[in-house]
Amino acid sequence: MSKTSQRHIGPVALMLTGLGSIIGSGWLFGAAHAAQIAGPAAIFAWLIGMAIILAIALTYAELGTMFPETGGMVRYARYSHGSLLGFMAGWANWIAIVAVIPIEAEASVQYMSSWSFPWAQALYQHGELSTTGLLISAALVLVYFLLNYWSARLFTKANSAITVFKVLVPGALSVH
Repeated sequence: MSKTSQRHIGPVALMLTGLGSIIGSGWLFGAAHAAQIAGPAAIFAWLIGMAIILAIALTYAELGTMFPETGGMVRYARYSHGSLLGFMAGWANWIAIVAVIPIEAEASVQYMSSWSFPWAQALYQHGELSTTGLLISAALVLVYFLLNYWSARLFTKANSAITVFKVLVPGALSVH
């Protein structure tokens, strides 16, 4: 196999890819919305959510060691409930994966609209993207797609940097 056709993602980059996927864009909005609704008690909602996600993650980790095959999201459903549910789980997983790039692009523009610059505040108005916001979202969809398409190495470096940012910013802000 030639060097250019090899794709290798190291364990740290793989872990950061999973962590970045779990965090998603919720870190941009989740804390603010939770604080508006529940005030200081929002921390309990985060702890409950953490416990639930941990239970799911540990279940998938156990299933992954029991059935060390690719396509676990589909295979586990097929093993436990038959081929119809496996098929449905596969399609649901595919739709979720396909939706990630446009969701992240829209969330990025929505977050940019909270900046104090007048051009940024005009991107998202009355709960909808403005024309400029739509154009920036479309450009971000293209950038995010190309980042994933060009190479695993480029993707993992960019994703690792973004994930570290996603962890450090809320961590630094929580100290103050």
